[in-house]
Amino acid sequence: MQLDDLQSTWTAHSDRLDKILNINERLLRDVAMRQVRWSLTPYLLWRGIELVLGVVVIALTITVLLSHLSEVRYLTVAGSVLAFAAFMAARTISLVTRAMRLDHSAEVAAMQRAIESLKLIEFRVFKWALLGGIVLWLPTALLLFEALLGVNALARVDLAWLVSNVVFGLLLFAIGQFLAKKHVERADLKPAMRRLVDHVSGRQLTTISRHIEELAEFSSKQAP
Repeated sequence: MQLDDLQSTWTAHSDRLDKILNINERLLRDVAMRQVRWSLTPYLLWRGIELVLGVVVIALTITVLLSHLSEVRYLTVAGSVLAFAAFMAARTISLVTRAMRLDHSAEVAAMQRAIESLKLIEFRVFKWALLGGIVLWLPTALLLFEALLGVNALARVDLAWLVSNVVFGLLLFAIGQFLAKKHVERADLKPAMRRLVDHVSGRQLTTISRHIEELAEFSSKQAP
């Protein structure tokens, strides 16, 4: 066999191999994207449930507030709970919007960045829900109790006890914010803190991230 024939045969085999690898990568990408969409469905469902619960809290708080518009205690407490519930509902809507706008046809690296950004936002929403709940759990419980049972629970609670609970909650809120900013919400996230973000962001986002990482690893192996 002549050298030209060998080169021609080698070129043909190389072209066929490239086609096979491209087909395999497309198939793997299709499978990975189906798994991503499958994992995204329960994530969106849970965020939807959270949004509905937030709207319920807002509606019940407004009901109580409208009945006590002339009382400073209700204006202050119910107004704070209402503002926080509205803020959390807006953050949940932002999460749902970002998740639904995830571009499944984008480059793998871009999808990885999008998921990591979504996970970090999910952590921040969880942080606000946890720390805000520590501050406002008692006022919220009293307002919901009053809205559901018609008892003026907030008016009957000792003001000093209520204020002391809120102040203690604010102290924990400040400590939590400081620790989150120092150790988690930073560019050079350490592995332990990254695992914390993965855990807080939920199993669905972690699963999506794993599928995309598998696709990225396969693509890198096929790169010349």
